[in-house]
Amino acid sequence: MALGMLVLVGAGGVASAAATQASVSSQTFQLDGKPISTEEAAKAGLACVQGAPDDVGTCFRSSAEAARATGSEAAPQRFGSGSEPAFCVIPNAMVVYENYSYGGWSLWLTGRHVWYDLTGAYNDQVSSYEMGDHSGHIASDSYAQGLGYNYPGDTGVGGCDDNMSRYPYQGATWNNKASSRYRN
Repeated sequence: MALGMLVLVGAGGVASAAATQASVSSQTFQLDGKPISTEEAAKAGLACVQGAPDDVGTCFRSSAEAARATGSEAAPQRFGSGSEPAFCVIPNAMVVYENYSYGGWSLWLTGRHVWYDLTGAYNDQVSSYEMGDHSGHIASDSYAQGLGYNYPGDTGVGGCDDNMSRYPYQGATWNNKASSRYRN
């Protein structure tokens, strides 16, 4: 597969990049071996893990259960203080959260080198994140719908932000603007 990079320049000269690689625009989930929709999982505040593109994702009742399932049992280590985002270390997964300060439902991504859309109840609902042990991207549009803008915060190894509102996005903030993510 040929890989490339496309760079778009938006209003105000803000550059946005998106890899021209494979994407996953939907994924199925299960809880206790039974199918569950993103709406049901989000409403119940579940922690759902997405792996390889063709795998069925698994939802758990807590982030602690998801951490055990991904081999990330150690509590996240967060370094930093003040108005700047902390440096976080979570092995084996990129995690996006519904609420500020890593609260609400969580969506764990262990798959790599593929754009994963935030579908259904997860689209445009992310307020905090932890990149984990790989760098990546968080984008404003679903990959299949036109590339969008990349989140300007720290998306390098160990990058995290407990409040995505600290960055502006088209007259608002990045809170509840994420529609896709990519894990290197």
